[in-house]
Amino acid sequence: MNQNCARDLLLYLSEHLRPTASGKMPRPVKIRSLPDLPEFSDYAREDLFEAAQYLRSKKLIQLTTDGISIPSRSPKQHFAVPASADPAPKAYVVKQVTAAGLDYCAELRKNTLWNRLLQKFPGSAMEQALSVPAALLSRLLLDHLP
Repeated sequence: MNQNCARDLLLYLSEHLRPTASGKMPRPVKIRSLPDLPEFSDYAREDLFEAAQYLRSKKLIQLTTDGISIPSRSPKQHFAVPASADPAPKAYVVKQVTAAGLDYCAELRKNTLWNRLLQKFPGSAMEQALSVPAALLSRLLLDHLP
C-alpha cells in the first residue's frame, strides 16, 4: 500500500467532508473522481482505491457504495469471505471521516510527527502504526523519540 497516498487521501477527506457553518453535511466524495484532481496526480487510481479500503479497515473513514455501507472485516473474516464479495472499488463513496480519523489527521498535520513516523517505522511497519489510536500513538512516539 502507498503510505503517502493513504495520508493524502485522509487529509483531503477531512478537509472536504466538514459540515458547513449552518451544520449541513457536504456531498460525499467519490473515490473514482479523485485521480483527476491535481492533489492526486502522482497516484494511480488503484492506489487510491487501496488507500480507501485500508482507511476503512482501520475505521478512519466511512466508505459506502450506492448508499450501502461496506462493513470492515476482521482478520478472520478477511480470509473467510472472498474478496469478490466486496463491491467494485469504482463505486466507492466516502460519506465521512470518523472521530478517530479526525484525531489522526490532527496529528498528521504536524508534519514533523509524520516525518518521525516514517523514519521510525519504515515500510509495512507503518501500517501497524496507523492502527494505533492517534492520541496514544503521538504520546508514545513523542516520549520515546529524541
